[in-house]
Amino acid sequence: MVPSPVPSDEIKINPVTLSFSGHLEEVFRDEYFTKSLKHVRMACLMAIFFYGVFGILDSWLVPEMKHQLWFIRYALFIPFTFAIFLFSFSSHFKKYMQLAIAAVVMLAGLGIIGMIMIMPFAEIHT
Repeated sequence: MVPSPVPSDEIKINPVTLSFSGHLEEVFRDEYFTKSLKHVRMACLMAIFFYGVFGILDSWLVPEMKHQLWFIRYALFIPFTFAIFLFSFSSHFKKYMQLAIAAVVMLAGLGIIGMIMIMPFAEIHT
């Protein structure tokens, strides 16, 4: 465990923004970014892999709809996520990391919702 640069009785947190007061917020953000960057990059690559691999199911389960589903997977989500992965090597990424992560998660969810919406209704045979 790393010792705190400020004694715990001197740490003040804004109750609305939940940010530290003074220079401690900047120290926290720097350390958080440094420790999280590898995880963010790995998560982007894993998201690309799993989102792409599940495209195989599209051709097995609904071959007549695979082109629409693949458009969402391979033309929208994967290029966007790969762009965020590349952006993570930029010096500007630190400022936009949380927004970029949120955008990837949002697009992944919207992509799945979109794929569900365009799927044909399954007929139930009883």
